[in-house]
Amino acid sequence: VFDLHADIDAESCEAEKSILKRRLSESASEVERWRRKCFA
Repeated sequence: VFDLHADIDAESCEAEKSILKRRLSESASEVERWRRKCFA
C-alpha cells in the first residue's frame, strides 16, 4: 500500500512540476513582452 501511495505522490509531483514549469515559462514571456514594450 505504501509503495502504491508513493507512486501516486511521485506522479502528481511530476504533474505539478510540469504545470509549474509551463506557468513559469508563460510568465517569463509575459515579462519579456512587458520589458520590450516599456524599455524599447
